[in-house]
Amino acid sequence: MKDWDLSQDQFFLNLLLKQAQEVPVATPAITPQIAEVAHNLALALKNQISDAPVEVSFDKQILDSFSNLDFNDHQPFSTGRGGIFLFGKDLKDLSSLNDWLQANHATANQMPFQDFDSHANHCVVMHVLYQRASNLLTNAGPAKKALFQHYLDQISVISKTAKSPDGKACSLVSADDKTAPKEPPSDVKVEQLRQEIISNPPFNSQQINTDNILLFAQKYAELAPNDPQVHTALQTIQNSIQSLERSMNAPSTFIPMDNFNDVSVKGMSSNATNFLSALYNLVLSAYSLYGKFVNQTKDQVSSDASRILQQQLFPAQSNLNHIGSVQKNYAEALQRTIQQSQHR
Repeated sequence: MKDWDLSQDQFFLNLLLKQAQEVPVATPAITPQIAEVAHNLALALKNQISDAPVEVSFDKQILDSFSNLDFNDHQPFSTGRGGIFLFGKDLKDLSSLNDWLQANHATANQMPFQDFDSHANHCVVMHVLYQRASNLLTNAGPAKKALFQHYLDQISVISKTAKSPDGKACSLVSADDKTAPKEPPSDVKVEQLRQEIISNPPFNSQQINTDNILLFAQKYAELAPNDPQVHTALQTIQNSIQSLERSMNAPSTFIPMDNFNDVSVKGMSSNATNFLSALYNLVLSAYSLYGKFVNQTKDQVSSDASRILQQQLFPAQSNLNHIGSVQKNYAEALQRTIQQSQHR
């Protein structure tokens, strides 16, 4: 009976519903039919309560999905989402993770995972999975919170046993954050930083301003000096901005979204694929980090400030959808060009 659930037991639910419909509300007496249902229900509940608690197993649950396993420290979301699944059983320890990496021909910065003695860097994988798990947990609904918290916790545990090719232990925070815990800001400073973030929104549906995004991430890192997720996200945002600037013909902090399409992108960059990938990763990382800030802050500020915070998520979502659509169109146009050239 340990798996019994009243909400899923249609037999009992039908009996209870039938009795509720047949017995007038004002009737004080308990009929034999109601007594029998109550007795059976009590027995079932007693058996369920007396059974040993069931330990939740994540082994057969999907923690994450990938379109490719070319792990890149500077672009944690370039592995996409697709038909390669990471199950709970694949993340029980470093050995099971390494088996999964080898079976799916994964690479870290283009180095294959042939065995534990290969030059592939497990720390790169740790960094990427940690960022992805953080993103999933931040945006998860109530039903998925426990699953993605397990994902994040397992990465934290496994990272302590993983090592880079030079034998150094992996860390989920940057070298600057490996010092003793930093002094948190004063209450006055916390309020000041919150108001600065609220007053200077990082997202705009009409344009992407990399300066505004970076400023938000830096202020959030100042607000949460000992939160490794925030500092990892800040590093990812900085790396994405650098990748974006390298891919542009004329580096700029403004990316206009009006008339942003696969044609206009070619005028911004001679390598549209890298440009679009870096831009998408930047906005996605900032969106995830801002979502974390909103969840932590919305109940600690006025209702007006909370509404402003949550409204900022909409232009970020609009930007992501727009960039994703252009990526798709550009990839399809590129594929058609390749096919046409092959038939000439």
